[in-house]
Amino acid sequence: MVDNFIESYHHLGPHVDNLHRSNPAQGTYAMDFDGPFLVLENPGDPPFWVAQVFPTLLLALFRGDAKIGSWYEMKIDRFDHFELHIHILASAELAKNDAAVDMLREVTKVVHAQDIPMCEGVQAGLQSELWRPGRLSVQERALWLFHRYLAEQLTRS
Repeated sequence: MVDNFIESYHHLGPHVDNLHRSNPAQGTYAMDFDGPFLVLENPGDPPFWVAQVFPTLLLALFRGDAKIGSWYEMKIDRFDHFELHIHILASAELAKNDAAVDMLREVTKVVHAQDIPMCEGVQAGLQSELWRPGRLSVQERALWLFHRYLAEQLTRS
């Protein structure tokens, strides 16, 4: 889930009819920070940031006229399972608009329904004898930073 969240080049696959149109991977970049967090800038229309704070705090913040975002609360109960709660963040004025809230909820459901098979496929692929670690794309800088930080934390004595 975290890996999928902090890169945008997968938009071309499962999100070709929605996120790829408004926010293609081209032009996205990981901001340089030092510490247990990272931010991926996506300069699409509307532009947005996704942020990850180690280990599992995930935020998506859209910029533009309507300031909206999402907080992804991951409740990890086993090494191979978690429960996800997505909280939509909106101004008080927007939150009072039932039609807007319903639309945000539906868009969020559609996007994540598209992501679930991708995430499950990645997990299955990690079990393959053909899997090799490493970066697949220059657009994986945020992933690389996250995995490097994770490895450092796991190997600390």
